[in-house]
Amino acid sequence: MTDKNFLRSLKRDLVLIYSELNNINKEDIEVILWGAIYEIDKYLSTGKAVKKRKNTIDAAMIEERVYPEDYHLRAKYILSRIKFHYSNYKISFEYIKATKKQKYMGIPPFEFWTIKKDMDFFALAFQTNMKEFKSIFVDHYLNRLSLSKYAEKHFGDASKVGKKRAENLNNRFCAAFAKALELKDIADAQSNTVKIKNNDFEMYKLLKEINADKKKKS
Repeated sequence: MTDKNFLRSLKRDLVLIYSELNNINKEDIEVILWGAIYEIDKYLSTGKAVKKRKNTIDAAMIEERVYPEDYHLRAKYILSRIKFHYSNYKISFEYIKATKKQKYMGIPPFEFWTIKKDMDFFALAFQTNMKEFKSIFVDHYLNRLSLSKYAEKHFGDASKVGKKRAENLNNRFCAAFAKALELKDIADAQSNTVKIKNNDFEMYKLLKEINADKKKKS
């Protein structure tokens, strides 16, 4: 999309709002405006206008997640969900943050909140043992750069060798993510065991107190 076409698309949105101001629903106005704001944000961050992306509807992507048992497959599955939904997650997140209204634009609510948990997980991981993979995650999965473009941007090499280097980095990222998911499951299982034991102990204490109180009264 050229700069002129980009400006025309924004103008069409604003003209639509103005011409239908008395008839259009307030929430629809907010959606149109936030769509325009998102495009402007992308334009300013990339230095060029971008086409409005029309996601081909993938039934599996709009249904609730069913995680593969294999951790490597699970890692790739989660990353594919994030890559598919992130643009709509971002605009919905910014809208909710600014308006304090829960409105989900182009993303199922359950997927929005799951991705938020994913992003919290990565935010922590990229500060510690997975910090070397932050750039591949942001540029390839969030910003949708191809591996060739990633190699050109980060390695200064758009050749097949550069692309292969990016592929290797992405494979190592998926492997590290898979291991992190496995460790998280182990930690969660141990935590649940502790909670069960603690709950049993609390019940034991309560029964002891009841029995002691009965003995006092008798």
